[in-house]
Amino acid sequence: MSCIAEYCDSVYSPYYTNDEELLEKVQPRFAKIMKGMQGKSYEERLPKLKLWSMEERKKTGDKIRLFR
Repeated sequence: MSCIAEYCDSVYSPYYTNDEELLEKVQPRFAKIMKGMQGKSYEERLPKLKLWSMEERKKTGDKIRLFR
């Protein structure tokens, strides 16, 4: 699950703000449907699912590309 989002982090730099907001909604919705996560906030779900927020992924991907 997380490897797919990490693989696509180079695509996660949309030009329009609306597109970025749509992408940001995907992971929280997915994390919400996981068993046992319904009553928790998005911030509480991330560590339990061993995920980074989409913004953290973007920053990490940018740092990796800069280093290369």
